[in-house]
Amino acid sequence: MVIVIDALRADRVGDPRFPNLARLANEGLRFERALSTSSSTSTSLPAMITGRVRPSADVLTAAERLRSSGKSCVFLSIDAVVDSLRGQLPAAGHYGFPFERGFRTIALPTQSSRHGWGGGVTRFTADQLTARAVELLQGRHPPDLLWVQYFDVHQWRQLTMEGLPDGYERYDVILERVDAALAPLMERRDRFNLVLTSDHGEGLGARGYMHHTMYVVRELVHVPLIVRVPGQSSGVVEATVGMTELAPTLLDLAGLPAPPEYRDRSLLALWGVADPGTGPPVASFESREWSLASGRYRLLFGRETGRAQLYDVVRDPEELSDLAAARPDLVRSYLATLHVLRQQSGLPAGW
Repeated sequence: MVIVIDALRADRVGDPRFPNLARLANEGLRFERALSTSSSTSTSLPAMITGRVRPSADVLTAAERLRSSGKSCVFLSIDAVVDSLRGQLPAAGHYGFPFERGFRTIALPTQSSRHGWGGGVTRFTADQLTARAVELLQGRHPPDLLWVQYFDVHQWRQLTMEGLPDGYERYDVILERVDAALAPLMERRDRFNLVLTSDHGEGLGARGYMHHTMYVVRELVHVPLIVRVPGQSSGVVEATVGMTELAPTLLDLAGLPAPPEYRDRSLLALWGVADPGTGPPVASFESREWSLASGRYRLLFGRETGRAQLYDVVRDPEELSDLAAARPDLVRSYLATLHVLRQQSGLPAGW
């Protein structure tokens, strides 16, 4: 089971205000420096399901690979999310990859205005999604892969629930209710392998950003990532990992080998490993900013300004002290690698 809480910041997982998320963080393999490939859902989700930063239309999804081996896959979310991924809503930001291939899709109705990302959704839907997920798990033929995309946190400014405060506090109050809505699934967590993550973070005022998209600063691409396998010990991985590593991990959890064209390893290979190494460099791309994380450093590059920033994520996990002026050699090396990965990534012209 994959639970994606859209726009969930990594720093909220482990916080006692959200006990179900905190319980997962303590019970599973927790990746402290997981980075999404962008801060936009329409590009980050395809990367997660294919293992490619910007997959072309002919790239197989992990769901398609699972289905070809006889396994069933269900994608469950609300109608506004499904329609946005299909490119059926104006201003949805869809760039053309059919994320849903390989899944049987279930879209719960919201009676929203259905315009752009979010589709005008103003009511809370987490309880409804959880109830439907439980029905599927308890059914006669539960899916081999169930991917549930929760959307309430993404709508932290638009929801019209009673008792919501003003300002950024709304985000955490809504997350508290989403966390509570996860309880029926957490009660069943010993019956399936579970991945908890997000497609991107949220600004909440950090560095002047309220929401997400366009930039790849830490608060927008640092995502929670927990893999829980019943019977396996818990642990923490400090090394940087990319969300393109989810696709081979899903195949591994199903007992299937990753195809040779996959660049990334399965995250299960890091379970119980004292020194996970640095792994491949992780690149993130947005319309105004790119980044490259490798080893203990992360580089930010402004496409329009040409400005490069360099951070030591081990000593400075909040990325507050820019080392670019002190390490021009490292900046040049990281920029060269970033441009190579950009050429290999399949980004559309103009990026």
